Amino acid sequence: MLPETLSYLLFFASLHSGLPPPTVLPTIQQMPRAEMMAIVCVGEPEDCPTLNLAAAFLPHTYRIVALDTFDFDNEEFDASFLVHELVHAMQYWRDPKFLSSCESAYAAEDQAYKVQNEYLRSRGQLYVAGAAMRYFHCDEEKEK
Repeated sequence: MLPETLSYLLFFASLHSGLPPPTVLPTIQQMPRAEMMAIVCVGEPEDCPTLNLAAAFLPHTYRIVALDTFDFDNEEFDASFLVHELVHAMQYWRDPKFLSSCESAYAAEDQAYKVQNEYLRSRGQLYVAGAAMRYFHCDEEKEK
């Protein structure tokens, strides 16, 4: 990926999320889907077959993994996933415990999808990312 592409995507993510960019960028690795799924789903292998991940931010290693078929320099749709994950990197930089509860995980995903969709719209793309968020819910604590 060209440095100019990464700079622009980081600028866009920061501007539209309101989060400051991290002073240290996460490592970005592209890899085949099977390799990515093995890394992302270590603790939840039973859920992996149902996931259709294209990219993920991994806080424990401070890196972003993405499909090796993505062309971030020339394909806006592909680049939108990197924008999404950069928002997560900025959320982590602000607060390493940004995924500590269901509610905070929901808020983090909601913000990242909003920025991703802003990016897609700004590039003339009609695709809307994050449609599955409507099924995301946090179980309320049971009364004792």
